[in-house]
Amino acid sequence: MPPINPMKILNLAPFANRRSASLSLVQRLQGALQYGLSWFWNYPAQERLAELLREHLDRYFILVLNAPWPNRRQPLPPILLGPSGIHILYPTLLKGDYRVKGNRLWVYDTGKQRFRPYRPDPIQEVLQVREQLTEFFNNLTATVVTIEARLVFLDPATYVDSVEREETAVSPLMVDGLPRYLEQLSRQRRYQRTQIQKWLTALVHASRGRMAAAIRSQRRRRTAARGMGGLTRTQWLILGVLAALDLLIVIGFFILFFVLD
Repeated sequence: MPPINPMKILNLAPFANRRSASLSLVQRLQGALQYGLSWFWNYPAQERLAELLREHLDRYFILVLNAPWPNRRQPLPPILLGPSGIHILYPTLLKGDYRVKGNRLWVYDTGKQRFRPYRPDPIQEVLQVREQLTEFFNNLTATVVTIEARLVFLDPATYVDSVEREETAVSPLMVDGLPRYLEQLSRQRRYQRTQIQKWLTALVHASRGRMAAAIRSQRRRRTAARGMGGLTRTQWLILGVLAALDLLIVIGFFILFFVLD
């Protein structure tokens, strides 16, 4: 049974509802303009993750989405803050058979009948994010903060195993094991609400403070690869899709008007 007061959401994307993980197609296209096409295709996994977390976690937890960070075009993966600590939950809708080995993700190649390295490797990205956030939060206080990182596979048909006996730096988590994992987090009451609020405030302030630098960096990259009218080809493509959607809406209104007339 879902909690009466479910987990809170803070969506820091400038085009999003701050209290919701859901984005419309137009908002996702806006995100593609700002973060790139890979973010556009991967974001539905974040929406699905937020839905599952709210079914099991109460209001003492908060999920931070789309937090900008320096030297990253895309925002941070979902960050869960709560009494259990700080957790990086990287969701993915990848399908197939995977293996975690040596802090690397491997995918089973049915043609060659063997595992091969998966690229781009989300585990390496999560490791980099965890290192940056660990340094950031540890600089806030004398207390050492341990950040847990998980790669969450949301497709029920996907299978993942780990060939190493010792725990990997980024542990895989399949969707059927997610409820038990969240139940364990709910029982862990290591940190008080005041500490959670300090983490949240620091993360939000850091994101806002670094957003201007990230925008300047994006502008420099776009200047180096400008297309017609000062926009890249990808931006023109997305703007074309937005224009087509607007045109379809106008046509729909005309059709509706003449049908009802």
